[in-house]
Amino acid sequence: MIVIDASLYVPLILDDEERAYSRRVIDDIKRNRPLVFIPSHFFIEVYNAAFQAYRRKRISRELLLAHLQLLHEFPAIVEPVLEPLSCVAWAEKHALTMYDAAYLSLTASKSAKLATLDKQLIKAATQEQLYYA
Repeated sequence: MIVIDASLYVPLILDDEERAYSRRVIDDIKRNRPLVFIPSHFFIEVYNAAFQAYRRKRISRELLLAHLQLLHEFPAIVEPVLEPLSCVAWAEKHALTMYDAAYLSLTASKSAKLATLDKQLIKAATQEQLYYA
């Protein structure tokens, strides 16, 4: 089981971002078909990053709309963030935002591994033996 965060997905939209790890994780998902989980706020994080790229003229409007459509075809199970106390505990323990703590909380609750490019989340997930390397 894998949890992916927005930092993993966004480089797939932006050609000028480093995306070797993102592509490897997506290839692993396509090949091995594990259960993939995302918290409900994943979409708004990706939407925002894609829209900001469009606003800064890094991608066209057509590419923005195409990627937003593709996002909804991604084979992931959307989980509501129902454990705010768990998120607080993870945020305090690893100095994370509540957004990032929600990814770690979901990962731990599913006994999954977290695929992320976020340095703070990599550090926390590695310490908790939850990082998808």
